[in-house]
Amino acid sequence: MSISSANIANILKKVYTDASMAHFMLCQNPLLGLIEKKMTSGSDGGTVIPAIYGDYAGRSADFTESLSSMASGYIPNEAFNLTIAENFANAQIGHRQIKATQNNATAFLNMLKEAQESNMRSLRKDLAFDLFRDGSGIIGTVSTVAGQVITFTDRKGMRKIDLGTRLFCYSDSAFGTQRANTAVVTHIDRAGGKVTVTGAITAWVAADVVTVAGDAGIKIKGIASWIPSTAPTSGDNFFGVDRSKDAVALAGVRFDAGSMMLKDAFIDASAELVEISEANPDVIVVSPRKFAELAKETSDRSTTVGFNGKIEIGYSSIKIACANGLVDVVVDASVPDNRAYMLDLATWKFLCLGSSKLFSTWSEDGLDMIRSASANSLEMRMYSYIQLACFAPSKNAVILFNS
Repeated sequence: MSISSANIANILKKVYTDASMAHFMLCQNPLLGLIEKKMTSGSDGGTVIPAIYGDYAGRSADFTESLSSMASGYIPNEAFNLTIAENFANAQIGHRQIKATQNNATAFLNMLKEAQESNMRSLRKDLAFDLFRDGSGIIGTVSTVAGQVITFTDRKGMRKIDLGTRLFCYSDSAFGTQRANTAVVTHIDRAGGKVTVTGAITAWVAADVVTVAGDAGIKIKGIASWIPSTAPTSGDNFFGVDRSKDAVALAGVRFDAGSMMLKDAFIDASAELVEISEANPDVIVVSPRKFAELAKETSDRSTTVGFNGKIEIGYSSIKIACANGLVDVVVDASVPDNRAYMLDLATWKFLCLGSSKLFSTWSEDGLDMIRSASANSLEMRMYSYIQLACFAPSKNAVILFNS
């Protein structure tokens, strides 16, 4: 077959329709599908989110006092000045591979699909993990370093690591000191939370934090940022807002469940959320282990929750009768085991620069693939220009467990 940019673009458009892209990207991660995607624009995609956390002070049973209060002019409102976070994925197809498959349409198609899907998987796994984190890009804390083997304190971050992944190491979560040398992953023990790497990593020690190279401090601000497990204190600066002025209105509700049974914890947390914020949560997101615990507690009274848009996708859930009515509990592998998030989905949006898609192929110039400048190959590039936005943090809660 003839190899040209037009042919490649035509093939990819037929294989990856909006429906197939949505199912590929969203089926395994409920919150990626359930949160609305909204296009934003402007020179850099920055968006101002008004945060009105009170009403005019001009109310009193005494008319004169009402006027005096109004005259004070104090209006409790703030504005989150959101910035877009960038993310990229690149894949290559070697020229020799292209020559070997150009007369075999099936082989050529499979090669194209593998390159495209590699990029999509990489971006999906990365975003799914970051959605429940704080924007730091930290994938784990070092437990031990033995020779070229790094063991992490939590294996969750292994989801972001593949063979060949380049890792950076820092002395603390503020990225105070970057340890010497980049580590390149050569072997992975996902069950044990271990990786074997190249590079001289003798400076890496226990309690250091690790990121994928280039990620430190510039990832999307996930739910853990918007609804932190510790209430913000004076001097907080989150998208330009000091949330300590009203930690619930501006940073959500925190409920310490300790070692409670999950069903009891969810019911009590919903009562706290509804009482404090007049909230109406409709979904609770938990880790696979917590979902399994809940299934045992409730004899798995499961149902299906989904979203309606151009594409319909359903997710298994367990319904719990909470203070505001029935709430769906869904599972996501990226949620930490020591917490759950009780959310009002109507208050959340993904702001996407230039489109309403989480990920796109870089093809504005009409080229879905370009000739590599440094290798005898074609490159396929995908990008993500997005930020997570919460329009009413007070309507959401983090539920904290001992383990």
